[in-house]
Amino acid sequence: SNYILSAGPLSRWFAIYINRNKNIEISFNNSRVNLTATGAIAELQQWHSVAVAFNLEAKTLRVALDGELLTVPAFAPDFALGSTMYNGDMQFTFTNYSNGDTFEGLARNVAVYNTALPEDQLVAISKM
Repeated sequence: SNYILSAGPLSRWFAIYINRNKNIEISFNNSRVNLTATGAIAELQQWHSVAVAFNLEAKTLRVALDGELLTVPAFAPDFALGSTMYNGDMQFTFTNYSNGDTFEGLARNVAVYNTALPEDQLVAISKM
């Protein structure tokens, strides 16, 4: 499986997975918005460290893979998160309940911060 993590099992307002080109992809609003991080390949069946920083107010997304900051396209100016995030759908899971895809592997550290980390901290975390 290429699925890594999602937030909001009912709405999947946020998800991380590895796409067919072995890039990290971040999706929002039940995959209505997908942003592909390029610059490094995430080979399957290998240990990787991924760090993601998302700032809703600034509409910024940063992704680091194995200590390398990746290139991520900008959000559309009218981007907004679906309202279900604010209605209690905050659970993080390793399962995509819409299609049964699950993360297969080990997760050493999973952390959620209440602020978008600066680039240097994001890169440092992705080196762990």
